[in-house]
Amino acid sequence: MAFGLTFLVLCLGGFVPFCKSSGSKIKKMTVWGVFDNRTVLETGLNEFVNLHGGLEITYKKIPVDEYEKELVDELAAGRGPDVVYIQNAWLPKYEDKLQPISDEVISIVDLRREFPDVVETDFAPDGDIYALPLYLDTLALYYNKDVFNSAGLTRPPKTWEEFQDYVKKISRIDATGEILRSAAAMGTARNINRSTDILNLLMLQAGAKMVNRDDEIATFGNIRFIEGAGDINPGLEALTFYTDFANPLKSVYTWNDDQDYSIDAFYAGKTAMMINYSHHIQTLHDKSPSLNFGIAPIPQPKNQSKLVNYPNYWGLAVTKKAGKTSELAFEFVRFMTNQANSQIYAQLTEKPVARRDLVEWQRTDPELGVFSLQGLTAISWWQKDNLIIEQIFANMIESVIKDGNAPAKALSDAEEQVSVLMQKQSP
Repeated sequence: MAFGLTFLVLCLGGFVPFCKSSGSKIKKMTVWGVFDNRTVLETGLNEFVNLHGGLEITYKKIPVDEYEKELVDELAAGRGPDVVYIQNAWLPKYEDKLQPISDEVISIVDLRREFPDVVETDFAPDGDIYALPLYLDTLALYYNKDVFNSAGLTRPPKTWEEFQDYVKKISRIDATGEILRSAAAMGTARNINRSTDILNLLMLQAGAKMVNRDDEIATFGNIRFIEGAGDINPGLEALTFYTDFANPLKSVYTWNDDQDYSIDAFYAGKTAMMINYSHHIQTLHDKSPSLNFGIAPIPQPKNQSKLVNYPNYWGLAVTKKAGKTSELAFEFVRFMTNQANSQIYAQLTEKPVARRDLVEWQRTDPELGVFSLQGLTAISWWQKDNLIIEQIFANMIESVIKDGNAPAKALSDAEEQVSVLMQKQSP
């Protein structure tokens, strides 16, 4: 449901609908968002209007499956909003349609002090800051406590090696190869929510350097020297590790394309573990109020000294269409992501915080604490077009599972396709 909401218009004399009596021109600003209703932003919006008498802010919420198309169409036509929500992987696609936030509003030093490192990677990769985050979500491990108790497992796995052991202990496969009980939603592409994000995570944890922007080539299939491991192909190791869970010939076989969609399978108790973001906490509570589940940090490779987590979040950015409203829009983005408004946003949306100075406040939350802490060690990579790359990675997984190709070939093909995408000139 898309709709527009116009917030308070305040002039020097108080609340005056059209400010005619003041003789001053009304300042107007339009903000487009996804997910968030008016009540989520209202406190900050009203305070900002109070600071700028004679300001009218229109907020439009657009369904997520319609948002990007409507945004592209409006910006291409020279119309559209002054301030927009952008997803953390969108900057390469929209940088030419956005304005960097003025250094007087926030410097790169301020960004590094206030937000986790990944925010600079995503929103300021070349030094100019294009957006500030509203929250910062990461992949974590959901696990069924009842299944774990029945299997004698006293805690969630901390490493991927432990994860594999747990899969072997929990899975039940009959003599015909039918999966009677799945241990984890892992290994396939289309029936696992955020499957390609999981593969991205595994590649980054293994030490893959995903792309070389200077040479405009993908490098996630390259052999690299990893301290303590020597020369390895981290991308290949990650792809093989992931797809083994859907390979009937492997000891960790626990999932296939015949399984229910991962979220449905987890809340129905058909699989014991699922990797996903925090916004599905409420989904599980709604779908299965009696489900006894826990949330744990994502497993890490054994003996790895540096934690690596994978993010997904949205931030506020200013479009070039803003024109004379730009300075006000920059101030608005900064204002809505300050400590006070970020805390209100987190309370109302029940999302993990993006600001370093709020992590301590949220870390004891039994459901969100894991996600907010993981934001500090999140890593992402520059993607020319995240939706196209998502499809390439899904096809890479299916090339192994469905087509029977060797992981090395599937990886090489995907790497070549991403390189072609990077070298393609934007319209």
